[in-house]
Amino acid sequence: MLFHVLLSLVVLVSVEDTSLAASTLQIEDEELTHTEAIRDDVMSQNLTRTNFEQLEKLSNRSRYVARSCKEIQDRYNEHEDGLYFLTTANGMVYQTFCDMTTAGGGWTLVASVHENSIYGRCTVGDRWSSQQGNNANLPDGDGNWSNRNTFGAAEGATSDDFKNPGYYEIRAEDMSVWHVPNNFPLEHWNHGSHPPLPH
Repeated sequence: MLFHVLLSLVVLVSVEDTSLAASTLQIEDEELTHTEAIRDDVMSQNLTRTNFEQLEKLSNRSRYVARSCKEIQDRYNEHEDGLYFLTTANGMVYQTFCDMTTAGGGWTLVASVHENSIYGRCTVGDRWSSQQGNNANLPDGDGNWSNRNTFGAAEGATSDDFKNPGYYEIRAEDMSVWHVPNNFPLEHWNHGSHPPLPH
């Protein structure tokens, strides 16, 4: 059986802050404020409705029994990107992101590597390297490249380190590595990411 594995490598980006110039006409400001308040209220209602629909969709996905996103795609004919539940050989259920559209789909997010401080490389919180810094006595860092530790949450994979059981459980034939902007919403991770490395 062919399995695809998606390894997301997260990098930091900076966002330039823009500020609006103060308007000289107070009446226009009040009209804008009122219009924005109405728009925000409508957006809030839409988000609540969308979130409820998303939760219901996610709940329905929990009924699938599969070891990879490729298996979900093949067995249940799913073709929508999003969070899904997978099961290990031992029966443990975990949640991850499935890319069901890129290059035919069926890609399983198994890990993301996040640098918590671009100025302090290999510092506390960097679970893929030594949390004591560039320590010559710890050439394998904290060993997370080769152990069965899991950490993080799929939903936060663009803002923190993430590793699920698929990392050591799924036998992959193809692998894709993406550079995703820091804190980019997971459901839109591929809109702002750099092209994948060849697999």
